[in-house]
Amino acid sequence: MNSEVRYEFPEGFWWGAATSAAQSEGASNEDGKSPHIYDQWYAEAPERFFNQVGSQDTSTFYDLLG
Repeated sequence: MNSEVRYEFPEGFWWGAATSAAQSEGASNEDGKSPHIYDQWYAEAPERFFNQVGSQDTSTFYDLLG
C-alpha cells in the first residue's frame, strides 16, 4: 500500500489569507474606537483564552505603527 498522499490544485489556483482587526490591530480603546466582541468575551471569561491572554496583550500593531 502506498502511504504517500498527493494533493493537487487546479492550474491558476490562488491561495488566500484573512485576518481580523482583533487579531492584528488591537488598541480598541484608543482614538475613539470602542471595544469589540473579543474584548467583551475576555472581560467575561478570561479563563477561556489560551493562558488567559487577551487581545490587549497580543495585538500591538496599532500602537507600533499607528
